[in-house]
Amino acid sequence: MRGVSTTVVLLFVLVSLLAVFNTPSIYAVAQESAEAEAPAGIVMEGLTVDDEKAIETNKESFVFQAEVNRLMDIIINSLYKNKEVFLRELISNASDALDKLRFLALTASDMLGETKDLAIKVSFNDKLKTLTIRDTGIGMTRNELINNLGTLAKSGTKKFLESLSEGADIGLIGQFGVGFYSVYLVADRVRVVTKNNDDDQYIWESTADSSFSIVKDPRGNTLESDEEEEKKVEKKTEKVESWDWHLMNGNVAIWSRDKDEITDEEYQKFFRVISKDPTDAASWIHFKAEGEVEFKSILYVPAEALNLYDEYSNRKPGIRLYVKKVLIQDDFEDLLPKYLNFIRGVLDSDDLPLNVSRETLQQHKLLKIMGKKLVRKVLEMLRKLSLGKQDKDSDEESESKNEIYQDNSHPYIKFFEQFGKSLKMGVVEDAANRSKLAKLLRFQSSKSEGKYTSFDSYLETKPEWQKDIYYLAAESIEAAEKSPFMEVARRKGIEVLFLIDPIDEYAIQNLGDYDGHKLQSLTKEGLKFGDEDEDTLKKRTKAYRENFKPLTKFLKELLAGKVSKVTVSQRVESSPSVIVTSQYGHTANMERIMRAQTFANPEVLKSMMAAKTLELNPRHPIIVELNKRVKQSPEDETTKTLAHLVYDTALLASGFTHDNVDDFTTRMYQVLGSELNLKSLELEEELQFEEEEEEEEEDAGSAKDEF
Repeated sequence: MRGVSTTVVLLFVLVSLLAVFNTPSIYAVAQESAEAEAPAGIVMEGLTVDDEKAIETNKESFVFQAEVNRLMDIIINSLYKNKEVFLRELISNASDALDKLRFLALTASDMLGETKDLAIKVSFNDKLKTLTIRDTGIGMTRNELINNLGTLAKSGTKKFLESLSEGADIGLIGQFGVGFYSVYLVADRVRVVTKNNDDDQYIWESTADSSFSIVKDPRGNTLESDEEEEKKVEKKTEKVESWDWHLMNGNVAIWSRDKDEITDEEYQKFFRVISKDPTDAASWIHFKAEGEVEFKSILYVPAEALNLYDEYSNRKPGIRLYVKKVLIQDDFEDLLPKYLNFIRGVLDSDDLPLNVSRETLQQHKLLKIMGKKLVRKVLEMLRKLSLGKQDKDSDEESESKNEIYQDNSHPYIKFFEQFGKSLKMGVVEDAANRSKLAKLLRFQSSKSEGKYTSFDSYLETKPEWQKDIYYLAAESIEAAEKSPFMEVARRKGIEVLFLIDPIDEYAIQNLGDYDGHKLQSLTKEGLKFGDEDEDTLKKRTKAYRENFKPLTKFLKELLAGKVSKVTVSQRVESSPSVIVTSQYGHTANMERIMRAQTFANPEVLKSMMAAKTLELNPRHPIIVELNKRVKQSPEDETTKTLAHLVYDTALLASGFTHDNVDDFTTRMYQVLGSELNLKSLELEEELQFEEEEEEEEEDAGSAKDEF
């Protein structure tokens, strides 16, 4: 038997052009004049009026089984979320035809005939309003057209419908081949033109109205000659409206190739195609996962966040999911957690089952396994970037690993300034990978001079006696550096991490400790640095508390409702007092963030505010003098005013918002008046003017009038 080229042509009279072309990345269309009219009587490109008449006269009509109406209802209303998926279904079918011909040709080389290239072509005719998908794969005989496209029981569809009637999950239908019928989502009429080696060329046609027809093609065998005709067509130049198209994979899918054969430029080019990002990727990882599930993947880290955090909650992860190199979804959400939604890439697996529409996957346990492996690979890629790997897949570390502080000239710091918020969200959300994410966090500190440090670098440089990692949350670096809480830490030479990003405190609270070292806020009560002699410290504290007992008792009564405790502390160096919160209460910085929330409820905020403790510096002259005055005249108004001012200044210096600004300003004016030796703050009499001057002016005006 002589092998011949076989082609399947599918023609669609489209319901709506917009329904097909609202995803221009699938294929390109050269748009002709909108005023062009289709020749009368012709339905499909390549046919004459006489051919159409012959088809109408000689066609044999057949009736679909009764299940067809139910099938169409399921396809339109249940299986497919997007109409555009019909094109992917049909191209996938065409790809299967090519694979079958390629397989048969292994044992029978004449099957290919004169066909040199196995190809799929998509074309559009604006005049006829048709879309044609043409392949050079295996064709169908007349009987196969009836059995495969006309009889639902043979196509597997009846089995599919029976499974549904028995209560089967609609997600468990990947084995049934009903994807062809998705064409009726967008088409009024469908024609299949096919030629098999063992039969003549036939045309199958249906409008999905419970019937279909089959007729021998009046043109004879045209599919084989079409390729020759295409080569002979005279080329012409024509102005068309087009998009900026990119070739995604010229030959073999890039993720299926050996990474040693792929250049950096090819990786970058592929990144720009899948991400639509004009900039180059900051880093990438190309790997093949093996074991319980096998898949190939390329994952990219973009260089810039762009508007990621403006629409963070709505941004989907940019992972393109393929199954056996068939695109399933552009932005599959179940593979990476939300905090990694900045990652771009592809994943291709042969192990995943498909449902009937090839749009969504079954809720399969393999997805969770794949997701865990992807997260692990992303974190591995970021770790290598943080260590300054010289090569994307090399285990050599650059000299930058030994740098304690890194500025934004380092590739990882560039990344962290763009996407650090996402990693901090990961610390909050991903308990399983929290320790790995903690190693990737970076902070500025009291010793970094504008550069960044990690927890590991912090621990490398801390004094041997220091046990905890100290941090201070503030609105800015400047505010943190000027905070009274920094006084003792600065004197002791202790490095303090500055938390200036609103999400920092949430992340630190969820982390709790790092490598066995407690994360300790300078603004929480019970602070210890670890370099003091415990016995001496206890004796000194006991003596201070006894000496300042009158003042602490006086302040606690005076400030009832504002502070829960008043105590003597050696936390500060030069400030008279500070206000701290309990170990599990909100800091001043956290209260500031909560107040700034768009929908913050003032009443709820009050209930969530932490109990405050006023800590006094027993060595400060203001506190010493105030203690004396309290002992001598506790009921004196001046003493009370001064005591209130100690609280006021401590509240503001500690970063809190004052709860009663009017009282605060009144007290400040009283102090100013006292310093100016004013007996009263009552206003002076208003200036008065004598009325004689006005009368003189009126007399002068009258004299002028008489004159």
